[in-house]
Amino acid sequence: MAEPDELSVTDFVTWNNSGGMASGQITRIERDGSIDVPDSDFTINGSEDNPAALIRVWRESENEDGEMEWNPTDVLVGHRFATLTLIASLRGLPTKGGVDLEPPAHIKAIARRAVGVDAAVMVAAGNMTPAMWVDARDTLAASGDTVWGVRLVASVAARFLETADKVIARIEKSNEGRAKGETLSKMETRFSAGQFEIREESDGMVFEGYAAVFDSPSEPLPFIERIAPGAFIRSLKSRNDVKILWNHDTGSILGSTRAGTLSLVEDSRGLKVSAHLPNTSAGRDAAELLRRGDVDSMSFGFSVPRGGDDWNSEGTERTLREVRLHEVSIVAFPAYSATAGTTMVRGLDKVALRAEVDADLLADAMLKIEQGEDITADDRELLAQVIAKLSPEDEVATNEYDMLELKRKKLALLLMGV
Repeated sequence: MAEPDELSVTDFVTWNNSGGMASGQITRIERDGSIDVPDSDFTINGSEDNPAALIRVWRESENEDGEMEWNPTDVLVGHRFATLTLIASLRGLPTKGGVDLEPPAHIKAIARRAVGVDAAVMVAAGNMTPAMWVDARDTLAASGDTVWGVRLVASVAARFLETADKVIARIEKSNEGRAKGETLSKMETRFSAGQFEIREESDGMVFEGYAAVFDSPSEPLPFIERIAPGAFIRSLKSRNDVKILWNHDTGSILGSTRAGTLSLVEDSRGLKVSAHLPNTSAGRDAAELLRRGDVDSMSFGFSVPRGGDDWNSEGTERTLREVRLHEVSIVAFPAYSATAGTTMVRGLDKVALRAEVDADLLADAMLKIEQGEDITADDRELLAQVIAKLSPEDEVATNEYDMLELKRKKLALLLMGV
């Protein structure tokens, strides 16, 4: 559900219809009046609380090279913001193209927990488009622990991100041969060295600086890169929770937009960062190192939506025109290379197939365990069935608690072995 001020003309959105999920691009918005939908008798009324949008439908079609991709149609429809979800741009995005887009059981289990999220309904039913994979991955990466409104523990979130990264990488591989830069959607980091301000106010230490400066050429990456004004506007407008970290360490949080301790603003110079540093060892250490001048750099983690960058004909210069902002960091040792996750994606679907049990039920039970929740008697019976089917004879357990813990450990080993 889009907020009243979340969407703009040219934004791409998705919505639920009788045939499943549909997608398109907004061509007009009405906040105090009505829209007559062309070639129909339908009129939709908009208000400040729930604006109306005229949307051009985009569908999968074959291009001149025989490849499937998203393209605009002549069909126009009307919807209110309350029925729409903002997604990544569909422009130039390949469709399935031979890539298996069906979400695995552990992701469908998460989607089944979502409430009132149309995209999650489709995921729970086993349907995901390339744009939905990108949007879910970026939403979780930006928040650190939440997708479709569902809060995840660290291990579950890491597995979700690794799965999504692998699917998106396969999608991009199927789209090789397009212009440079169009397939760069993995997490990247850039740093900015400069003057920062640290000051003490009545409510604590305040840090201000710029994570990015517009039209400033980077050092060789090996290509030269510039950030164009306006690159952060759409990402900031999405109001995803962004955190300020120490050295990109998610365990060392210095502030967040959700808590109101971090403010991110795009001005004429670049991406301005203001943070109320916490009265923690990490916050005090950061303040002291900044005050002494031992640390004088910032970095930001981002990904590039399709069509969000331009390259020169030689492929030596890149201009970032739109980025998805995931986090900002105060850094002691600026780095250009992105890091890859190491969490292994476990084959719940394979285990369920071998044990002849329902993959969705197994995924639901495992998610409860990982999230630290109580399991039901049916869950316990299901887990016992899987272990009995696939593992050697049980070790001796002295009580019921030891037996459950033994079963949990055995199931974890089975999952890591597939």
